[in-house]
Amino acid sequence: AVDPTTGRIYLTEDRTDGALYRFTPTTAGNLSAGLLEVLTESGGLGWAAVPIPNPSTAQTSTRLQVATTKHFNGGEGIWYHAGTIAFTTKGDNRVWSYDIAANTLTVIYDAATHPTPILTGVDNVCGSASGNLYVAEDGGNLEIVILKADGTAGVVARRAGDIGSELTGVAFSPDGSRLYFSSQRSPGTTLEQAELILNARKVEKLLQFPGIVRNRLKVAAAITNARCFLEVQEEFGSFAAYSWQFVGGQPIVNRW
Repeated sequence: AVDPTTGRIYLTEDRTDGALYRFTPTTAGNLSAGLLEVLTESGGLGWAAVPIPNPSTAQTSTRLQVATTKHFNGGEGIWYHAGTIAFTTKGDNRVWSYDIAANTLTVIYDAATHPTPILTGVDNVCGSASGNLYVAEDGGNLEIVILKADGTAGVVARRAGDIGSELTGVAFSPDGSRLYFSSQRSPGTTLEQAELILNARKVEKLLQFPGIVRNRLKVAAAITNARCFLEVQEEFGSFAAYSWQFVGGQPIVNRW
């Protein structure tokens, strides 16, 4: 995750005793040289330079070089928004928030304590312009789950049938109206498929409308059905033409 105001880059580490790093390039935009630091915790949070930022296999790993390093259980996805770094740790199914200016660290989701722990296998993460987080699951039910600022969680989409896969690459279109993701693999095959899943802004608006059943999965199903209907119309000219082909264009009159 890149802080555009400073050019600093924040990185997680996918180890059971991983760390949170930040890299400050000597020249903004040039990653060939700079300062690598690790988040520390000793009477408060801080940052300490990693003595050997590029160790050989015979040397101590970066996460173990500073005694006061703050360790995290399986760091995964990371995202920057408005002065805050959000990141996930899959080993304990948590989502964290680090406020850069305040230098504070908060657990904003914990599957072990959340009242509706629908999100497990936390992995890739991205955010919307409004500040909501969208977290992809590696395992779980292969869902994209929204985490709102008020702490509530809800399912945005689910990928069915890809046992053994994980959802990756969750990202919004530049205008923030469409959300995409990939399913990394399915049994016996390796695939890359970016799928348009929902117009996120319209879904959020629909879920506030009292005239419908405000269930996110039902809304998602209705959108999917509508897309299929439009595809049939495009291919056959009309839905009527598609339907009547099954009976030769004539009604079937049964006699009982």
